[in-house]
Amino acid sequence: MSFLDLASYNSFYRGLGYCQAGCVISYEKVSNTTYRGIVKGSKNYEVEIDISHPRKSKCNCPFADGKQIICKHKVALYLTIFPEELRRIEEEQRQYELEMEEREKKFEQDMNERKLKIEKYVESLSKKELQKELINRMINDEYDDVRSRYFDDEEDEWY
Repeated sequence: MSFLDLASYNSFYRGLGYCQAGCVISYEKVSNTTYRGIVKGSKNYEVEIDISHPRKSKCNCPFADGKQIICKHKVALYLTIFPEELRRIEEEQRQYELEMEEREKKFEQDMNERKLKIEKYVESLSKKELQKELINRMINDEYDDVRSRYFDDEEDEWY
């Protein structure tokens, strides 16, 4: 498991933000797998990361001090030391945002098409047909509402 995989969701994203904001004041390579640095948070924290044994990494922040967890300060230091990882993560974020934008566009297109179909259908109905359709929809909605008061479908499964 990689260093970043051991961080919680919050620690990872907050550490990413700290890195991007330039909160790593300084760092030095101590050995082939160990780095030490100062990360600015609510105060300056002393951080040491061991990339071979991430759980042996240390930070004197209240969240991680004396614990084998990966805090945001360790993540920030790691991403500062390994900018290729930072670039990879930022690229993944950009790709995700582009995919979400594309999904949103497709959703809007689909909803607009559905709206036009509904409008066309409703306009094609006579007054009597429209009244009947409205009554049926209202009865179905009412049925669903009343049924949910009597039955919790998830809890009432027999299997």
